[in-house]
Amino acid sequence: MAIIITCLYLPLFAQSSNFGSLVEAEIGKRFFKKLEASLSAEWRQREDLGEVDRLSAAAELSFRFNQYIKVGAAYNYIQFNHEKRGWETRHRYIGYVTGNYKYRRVKFSLRERFQSTYREGVKVTAKRANPRFMLRSKFGIDYNIRKSPFEPFISAEMYNTLNDPRKNYVDRIRYEAGTGYKINKKNSLSLSYRYTDYATPEDGDIVHAICVGYKFRL
Repeated sequence: MAIIITCLYLPLFAQSSNFGSLVEAEIGKRFFKKLEASLSAEWRQREDLGEVDRLSAAAELSFRFNQYIKVGAAYNYIQFNHEKRGWETRHRYIGYVTGNYKYRRVKFSLRERFQSTYREGVKVTAKRANPRFMLRSKFGIDYNIRKSPFEPFISAEMYNTLNDPRKNYVDRIRYEAGTGYKINKKNSLSLSYRYTDYATPEDGDIVHAICVGYKFRL
């Protein structure tokens, strides 16, 4: 169903200069049942897919205490195509904790993620912090369809600034709906539509986006 909706509305989204896309590939390996490591790469486009927004690569390590709680840390190397300054190197450090609760075929999740983003060559001013600290709170719902490789999901994520020199605020809220597709035990795909509501919109911000993901588990 999510794939059909995406195909129907894609031409409508593309009429906006705020339309973009995200393509991500990830490879992961589980150790000792509870410890997992992964590497991923991401490519984003904006301006009706006519301009590269950013390229990034990440390494992540997570540990699941039990069926309810998981913690993790990651490093993300980013090449961001800034509208005014051009290509900019960013280093992002991440720590998070995720809580899960499953009721029958529905899974609820809440993730609290702290991130610190350092931008090379960007000066600290009375209006700008560097590194920039952010708390991202994400609530999601997944539904496991009986005897089906599809697993639809919806989520909402709030970005809260933590060290803005002027005043901390909700920087953006991101909504997403889509579906996962399990090819087999090791390979899976995902397709979703993402809408981002910015507190202070700027040129180049991706408001509407189609996201495609691939995961491989060793």
